[in-house]
Amino acid sequence: MFETITAEKSLLFLENDRLVNEFKALASKLPQYHTVPQLGLISPDDVWITAFNIWLLFQPDEYLILESAEKTLYYSSNFIILNELKNDHYFKFIKTHPDIADELLFITALYLAQALNQWLEEALIAESREDIIIRNRRLSYFEAHTNSEEDVRKFVEDQAAIVKIIMPIITKENTLECLIKNSYDEASAHFYKKNIVVEN
Repeated sequence: MFETITAEKSLLFLENDRLVNEFKALASKLPQYHTVPQLGLISPDDVWITAFNIWLLFQPDEYLILESAEKTLYYSSNFIILNELKNDHYFKFIKTHPDIADELLFITALYLAQALNQWLEEALIAESREDIIIRNRRLSYFEAHTNSEEDVRKFVEDQAAIVKIIMPIITKENTLECLIKNSYDEASAHFYKKNIVVEN
């Protein structure tokens, strides 16, 4: 669950726990979305951390949220996806829209994290790389870089294989743009249907 999120597990550099606590407060406020993360390429707990990373990208530019230089060495597929997201025009529209509530950004990040988790699982299955899925589900994914030297070596090899599989899809099919749009549309439908009261 979202309680496992820490600044140390994020792929983005955070000076303190302020944004971690803000994200957890939103998650606590919206328990009806706690079942969104499901098993895919990674575990539901790790989907929460993915959602947190995406939510961080939605934060205003003045927060100066940067990539963790150390982790770029290990999580190559994640950084490719995060960079594609933040450069996508629809993602930028959501981020900069003046009337989008914090709760809606949170829900969008959660739906997008799960959509990416399922998409990656499907992409690997299509290439008969279920072995990577099995290994990633067994890991505490965002702590994989702290494992033994042999485990880290295998993880980096798996990351390279994932990159090789997803790059042709990302560059040719506008897949991420569709995932972003569909996740935002689904989040909006739920957000407005539930009549969540946004506190000022």
